[in-house]
Amino acid sequence: MDPPITASLGAIHIVFGKLVRLLSEPGLRLHKEGMKALGVLKDGLQVLIVDYLMEPSDLEGPAFKANYWMKEVRELCYDIDDFVDELFHAAANVKIQRALQFKASPLRKKLPLFKTSQLQEKLSRFNASQLQKKLSWRQKIVDEVSSFSSCLKELIMLYKRYDLGSLERRSGWESNGTMSLTLPLAEETSQRCYLGMDKDMDKLVGLLNDGQQECKVIAIIGLCGVGKTTLAEELYQKFGFQFQCCAFLRLSRKPDMKRVLGSLFSQVQQHDPPGTVEVDNLSHEIKSYLNDKRYFIVIDGVWSSYIWNTINQTLPKNFYSRILITTEIDHVAQRCCVDNRKYIFKKEPFNKVESDEFFSRVHESKNAEYLKEISSEIAQLCSGLPLMMAIVASILTRLPPSTEQWNVVKKSLSSKLEGILDLIYNILPHPLKACMLYLGIYEEDDIVLKNELLSQWFAEGFIDTVDGNEERVALIYFDELISYGLIQPVETRFDNEVLSFRVHYMIIDSIRSKAVQHNFAIAIDNHQTDVRIADKIRRLSLRFGNANDVTTPIGLRWSQVRTLVFFGPLRCTPSIAEFRVLRVLILRLSADDDDVTYDLSEIVELLGLKYLYIDACHLNIRLPMQMRQLQYLAKLKIEARLSYVPSDIFYLPRLQQLILPSETTLPHFTEPMKSLHTLGCFDLSGSSTESIVDIGKMVNLQNLNMTCSSGQPANLKLLGSVLNKLKNMKSLILVVTGSLDDADSSIMEISSDDFSVSSPPVLLTRFEFSWRSCIFSCLPRWIKELNNLSILKIAISEMLGHDVDVLSVLPALTSLSVYIQRAPEERISFGKGGFAALKYFKLKCTVPWLKVEVDAMPNLEKLKLRFNVGLSLQRVGGLHGNNLINIEHLSRLKEIYAKVESEGSVDAGSALMTGVWNDPRNPTITIQLICGFYGEMTRRMTKDDIILEENPDSITEDEASPALPRRHIAHEIPRLLPSCGGKWPSSNAAFEGHNLVNCYAGNLSIAVIQANNSFKEQYRVESSQPFGTVIGIFDGHGGSEAAQFACDNLFLHLQENLSSSQRVTTDAISKAFKATEEGFIELVSRQWKTDPQIATVGACCLVGAVQQKTLFIANLGNSRAVLGKISCTGQIVAEQLPSEHIANDAWKAKGLVQVLRAIGDAYLKHPQYSREPLNKPILSANPSIVSHVLRPSDRFIIFGSAVLWEYLSNQEAVEIVKNHQASGSAKMLVKAALHAAPKKHNLHYSDLLKMDRDDPRHVHEDVIAVVLFINYDQLLKGKQGRPLSIRYPRSIQHGLVPSSRIS
Repeated sequence: MDPPITASLGAIHIVFGKLVRLLSEPGLRLHKEGMKALGVLKDGLQVLIVDYLMEPSDLEGPAFKANYWMKEVRELCYDIDDFVDELFHAAANVKIQRALQFKASPLRKKLPLFKTSQLQEKLSRFNASQLQKKLSWRQKIVDEVSSFSSCLKELIMLYKRYDLGSLERRSGWESNGTMSLTLPLAEETSQRCYLGMDKDMDKLVGLLNDGQQECKVIAIIGLCGVGKTTLAEELYQKFGFQFQCCAFLRLSRKPDMKRVLGSLFSQVQQHDPPGTVEVDNLSHEIKSYLNDKRYFIVIDGVWSSYIWNTINQTLPKNFYSRILITTEIDHVAQRCCVDNRKYIFKKEPFNKVESDEFFSRVHESKNAEYLKEISSEIAQLCSGLPLMMAIVASILTRLPPSTEQWNVVKKSLSSKLEGILDLIYNILPHPLKACMLYLGIYEEDDIVLKNELLSQWFAEGFIDTVDGNEERVALIYFDELISYGLIQPVETRFDNEVLSFRVHYMIIDSIRSKAVQHNFAIAIDNHQTDVRIADKIRRLSLRFGNANDVTTPIGLRWSQVRTLVFFGPLRCTPSIAEFRVLRVLILRLSADDDDVTYDLSEIVELLGLKYLYIDACHLNIRLPMQMRQLQYLAKLKIEARLSYVPSDIFYLPRLQQLILPSETTLPHFTEPMKSLHTLGCFDLSGSSTESIVDIGKMVNLQNLNMTCSSGQPANLKLLGSVLNKLKNMKSLILVVTGSLDDADSSIMEISSDDFSVSSPPVLLTRFEFSWRSCIFSCLPRWIKELNNLSILKIAISEMLGHDVDVLSVLPALTSLSVYIQRAPEERISFGKGGFAALKYFKLKCTVPWLKVEVDAMPNLEKLKLRFNVGLSLQRVGGLHGNNLINIEHLSRLKEIYAKVESEGSVDAGSALMTGVWNDPRNPTITIQLICGFYGEMTRRMTKDDIILEENPDSITEDEASPALPRRHIAHEIPRLLPSCGGKWPSSNAAFEGHNLVNCYAGNLSIAVIQANNSFKEQYRVESSQPFGTVIGIFDGHGGSEAAQFACDNLFLHLQENLSSSQRVTTDAISKAFKATEEGFIELVSRQWKTDPQIATVGACCLVGAVQQKTLFIANLGNSRAVLGKISCTGQIVAEQLPSEHIANDAWKAKGLVQVLRAIGDAYLKHPQYSREPLNKPILSANPSIVSHVLRPSDRFIIFGSAVLWEYLSNQEAVEIVKNHQASGSAKMLVKAALHAAPKKHNLHYSDLLKMDRDDPRHVHEDVIAVVLFINYDQLLKGKQGRPLSIRYPRSIQHGLVPSSRIS
């Protein structure tokens, strides 16, 4: 393996090894002069390395000449490395072309070589007519190599002229090894940063919750590094969950406001914003969504009043909402708090006592009392700033108890943080210096995934792979940067493994300054117009954000750039082909239009490319048809819409990680792929059988991440047999995609025997199958053989005693998440000594009837439960004396989170507390009560907080929903229950619906509220090929007979009248209505003599059909269909399809009709059924029919019965759906109508909650809402959704899992 590239030495060691290999490369075909010149260059480089090479940071005192000399050496070696790589690429591609030619023709006909680069053309075989040109290029190569040799000689002469050999090396510092900080001291150093945190938290909580209802802005002000962000993060973690919406925004000094507002949008709405929406429209979308919600927003790092004004205008000033900002600037804090200094909290630095306490553990650990005085002096020089103190402490902990070396640290503090960072850089091992400087390509507000950073290090060659274990070395380097305080963790796993991080802006500034000194990297943004740029740039970060007037600095040369990071508009993207020596390419692209394709065909010219990451979620990406030229590509990650996957991508010899968009189907390939060890995130259900079988050819595959777009179990069964071949598998993950995460239709129920693995991969450490994607009939038997399994996430129909026994003895199991579909017949008992390594346990089931015995789960720290308290009480017959949840013996438990589905009873909280109260360690408990139809409330509680009161003070509904952080909140629980639906509709009304189900045209959300026991309305949904998706709402009046008859027969008549090509047409719909009307009138004629009332029964009918890309709407009466679509300005607008048939005031006054068209109402159509003379029919059964060709801007269609539209306008309805997640959106429409209904009767909503079963009929009628979310891509591709048949009041047909009540 090659030695690493370092910051100061560059590629000098690696290029020497390449020259040795190049001289033995048979595909190069250089003549003797060329080989001789390369030999001379290799020998000269060896002399320079052995006799003259130095590390300037190892030298004592100023080393200006040494730095200059090393810069020249470094740049020369980079140029040699680039040149040698092109020679290798040319030779390799000649081999590829010959292999392709040989395979392309059974007659072995010689085909012309395809062009991949200019250098390859130089070195390819030429025919006789090109001989002269070939000789000319060979001579140019000789001249180039000779030039490099001459430069080496000049540098050696310069070394002697500067007398660099006489410079003394720095003593007392170990610079050739990693001096790791011991874990206990590292944790203590981190914890000491929280000194005084409790006192500050108490003050801030007092400001947040001072009894004021109005929206409030609180500012934390303080010096850089004083701990403002740490304090804000702690507040957010402890209290953010108590609000309906929360978000944490991290701002840079020059923020991209579209990116900032996009982050706010995605955090509060839980999905990404549209890519083409401008800042103003994005602000409007956020404000509309938050308009009726209580929120807690943290804005970290506000640098100007302008930035604050932009964000502040986005946030509605709702009661009980809170905004927390951090800033270093006093006038900004005053502006944010409207000059009310009461709400400005100044974060003070540590005082002398606190500073001395911070460093005391460091010198005490050295057993050197003589260091106490200098330790105190160092503490004072840190100015009480936790950021600086933590970094200094990490250095001191690594040093021996030497007064001399501690004084060096003290001296470096004269330059404050800059001096300390210089000191860290000097003492870091050489390879780690490059890893440190590479952080300069990121921005201060970037959240960077650890795995991505490590992959970039590998691609750049920073990791020392001499021992062959590069991953372990990279993790050590990463941990070193954390322990030094250079990077700050953002997201950590249950076992404290860091998953993502950020870099403080002061550290980034220092790193970038040093990176420019070494010509290591440079970062340029759209605010920089006069940047000093070196002749040759090695690593370049271009951050143009969403700027419209971007101008690339003049003088940039792309040809030597090894890493390119580009964030900006597509129109400003530089030509990729110009970066011919690129190793790392990171593109985050935006465009003004969603329907834009970015052609990446040029990347085939980047022959040395090793890492490619494209983040362009709203764009189409077109990869080259053939990628075999990219012989060194090790990681390809694409987060965008991918036009296709090249057929030869699996033949790249060094490709280790391939991460595709979640909707990608896996292509078929024929030859075994030995290099790939990570594959994701292809669509398992959409890929072909052959493609799934092909996975078994990836013999070294270690990580397999899959998505599931539909509930088709065939490929999942096949995957079980494929696993038998994957002996190196370590991680296996299956999740559902997009909105299907909430869709019952995506769940696959599979027998454990069908997913049979006869020879399981014994190295497997992680197995995660989302319960929304797959439910096993029981625990697969082969899991007991996985002794290395550390993380298990699985859903099973039921858990038996022997399943617990199997899991309990897995020696490495540290994280367990189990979903149990059926309520257990007996208590789940976790026996003594089991689950020895378990730290995290999550259990989701209807009844958490469990008991943890003494000495079971001895290391468990986090417990998460989700259950239904009503079913739990039924199962155990009450709470008292039955110990529903017995966890008293969990001695190390630190946190319990429970999501409790209840009917609004206060006992929902105490159900969990029954078991927890027995625990004397009093863990932190978070209880989230999901109460019936109207939402949820969340509280974090300790044992002392749970004091439930029987008779809370009387309050109105509007006052019942504040979510303020309080130290004692027990009295709030009963007050909040009415606003969560604690009394109604769970007890007083029959509510039915489906949060989200998949269909041919997209996804459906359905909600029905029944005013009393008599239900006159019906709805029906049929979705299948070639019928399409058909939705019907049948609103009965005078009785339910007409609505039921139409629901039974209209769809059948429509199917009978389809065209010969099985197409839905307006004529077919019209005939279906006519046949339904005639059939019901015939029924009336048969029953009228015995039941004359049937002549007065009728039904309004609303029918919608989506087939391919055409929408048909047919309407009789006053139900309504409304299309929600995105306008050219990015706003949601409503379009009614078609108009209603409402009677005029004269007819209404006579008390005869409310509508002019309906099925039935025979007495108003035929004189024989009318008691009054009827000269002509008053009503008609001819529907209004419209057809509409669907477009990408058409997002959803709302079908609603008349009562829904009595209380909601078209625009109000589409905005409610737009501002809510797809799952449960129909429920939100019905909820909005029910809130408005009492006002027409001079009642309050709280009065409606108190009504008896039959009383709501006096306030409102039955309500039906159906929302169809259009999947335009699915319609465009002609993909078939799962066949679906739903009817109400009947249950779902054809095996669809019912959701009897939406919670």
